[in-house]
Amino acid sequence: MTPAKTLDEVLARLDVLIDEGAARGSTAGLFPALYRSVTAGVKAGIEAERFDDGPRMARFDIDFANRFFAVQAAWQAGQPTPRAWRVALQALDDPQVGDLQHLLLGMNAHINLDLGVSSAEVAPGASIKALENDFNTINDVLASLLDGTQDALGDFSPLLHKLDVVARDGDEAFANFSIAKAREASWRTARSLAPVPEEYRGGLVDVLDRGVRNLGHLIARPGPLFTPVLLEVWETESRDIPAIVRRLNRISDLRSDPSAKKGGRRKPSAGKGGARLG
Repeated sequence: MTPAKTLDEVLARLDVLIDEGAARGSTAGLFPALYRSVTAGVKAGIEAERFDDGPRMARFDIDFANRFFAVQAAWQAGQPTPRAWRVALQALDDPQVGDLQHLLLGMNAHINLDLGVSSAEVAPGASIKALENDFNTINDVLASLLDGTQDALGDFSPLLHKLDVVARDGDEAFANFSIAKAREASWRTARSLAPVPEEYRGGLVDVLDRGVRNLGHLIARPGPLFTPVLLEVWETESRDIPAIVRRLNRISDLRSDPSAKKGGRRKPSAGKGGARLG
């Protein structure tokens, strides 16, 4: 696949993945829908000059997205993919993995694995330090979307709030997953990889991939602590994947848009408190 060269190309390719997933009623469209909202937010931030170096941030975001597209193309062609992504992609056919889990699996692979590698490639060596402020600015974009993401999923699964109690009482990796922590870890990865010549990074990335894969397994199969509540959540969960995808794809107006319809029962999902996005 030819890499995307502009942010508009990135958004267009995400649109294709979203439409394909929605047309099949597949959970494969969930993460691309959320990812598109984030990318659109970064693009708007660049246009509003929120970043110290807008052109560099555009290159960074394009490289970051091309990693995701390369994984999708490899998976569809039956070629090897990073272990962390393999867990996320295999879970798409797993009826015991719910909507928030699919989002967390995508974010786990893309943030904990891809983000640090992309950062080191865009800003190798000593230049990595100059990227830090813009890297942190993206956190503001993410923060502006997280509540809307959780609210969207909650609208389609009205008992998700019951996972709050389980999350407060448990210390499993699933309950403690945090986007903020993931981004902190990816920045440490970027700083570790940046001084290393690109031809020698493979072994370090392989070790990282194994660790991120292990976290992915814990997200996909969080253990017996969550099972009873997940079964209860399943009883009221919507199966209207196209509607959920549409909502995720326009998070900015979630609170003011009452038009999305809820469907019937669907498989279990991790809820608002079950894993902290913020």
